[in-house]
Amino acid sequence: MSWPLWGVLGIERVIAAIAFLVLALHRFAAGTAKAAYCAAAALVCIPTIFFLSTYAAFWHFDYFEYSAFVTTAYFYAPFLIAVGLSIFPLTVLESALLATPTFAAMVLSILLWPESLGFTSALATLWRLALISGIASVAGASQLRFLMSLVEQATHDAMTKTMTRNAGEQLINWQFAIDERKSSPLAVLFIDIDKFKSINDQFGHEAGDTVLQKAAQSIHASLRRQDILVRWGGEEFLVILPETDSAGAETLLARIASAGLGLRPDGMPVSASVGIAERISDKAPDWTKLVELADQRMYAAKGAGRNCYVSGGDKMGCFIAENTVCTASQVVDEGLLQGGTAKLAATDRAAA
Repeated sequence: MSWPLWGVLGIERVIAAIAFLVLALHRFAAGTAKAAYCAAAALVCIPTIFFLSTYAAFWHFDYFEYSAFVTTAYFYAPFLIAVGLSIFPLTVLESALLATPTFAAMVLSILLWPESLGFTSALATLWRLALISGIASVAGASQLRFLMSLVEQATHDAMTKTMTRNAGEQLINWQFAIDERKSSPLAVLFIDIDKFKSINDQFGHEAGDTVLQKAAQSIHASLRRQDILVRWGGEEFLVILPETDSAGAETLLARIASAGLGLRPDGMPVSASVGIAERISDKAPDWTKLVELADQRMYAAKGAGRNCYVSGGDKMGCFIAENTVCTASQVVDEGLLQGGTAKLAATDRAAA
């Protein structure tokens, strides 16, 4: 390859390298899909533009007829771009959109410089590029599916299909910050299945697992799309209710009670003790205090006879009205919500 062609190609490579360096150093907005798409598009467009400019240089200096080997080597650069798409976890549609500029560049180069390849070779080349792009798209989609399954396993409880506690803590932390910034209410329901230990002791852990699964399914079916159900631990569930005040939380709890939580192995309806807390009315400074208050009220409901809920202002109500265990007429003792809660928690966690 003689001067000045190799000089032009060298300059083009330097420009491409600088473009990649700028891309690597650029701080895209973290956590946005738009930034990810822009970065992926740049990774495809930079080598595609280099490919077209290279072939323009070959054409300008009449190099096609002298070295078919060198020009063919450059001509297959789009294949490397197409293969590179398989590195990214993308949907088939996203991969196809990103492969389109590369495929279009190949077609354009064949139309502008037909002397680089014969007609038959050009069609074969386009077919191979389309085939490789398709395989790369399937590979990227497979990676995406694999990553999604890993995220699903890491954030969801395998038995109840609800969010795990670790994932739930992150979500309520984010939601608390969002609602605090918007001055919006945020309510939580702390739900504990009544006398769950007795189910495991009398009927076995498999029966207990079935009760938990049915209860989780019933609660989830009563929630809105924006609500989040978390398995907080054992037989305890936390329901996160964005932009919901105490009255709205009680309304949703009534809907859950109306649907029921399923049946115990002995045929009796499953009941629960529930604590309700709300960010604004309870003046919770952070999400941990909000959950802690709901937990205390849940134990207050247990101390009042179970199958009850306790909300702000020591308000108390029956959870499932048909259950004879309901003692909603009792008054919640203020000491139960404060100093007596720890003692009640210690005894109930052993006998619940």
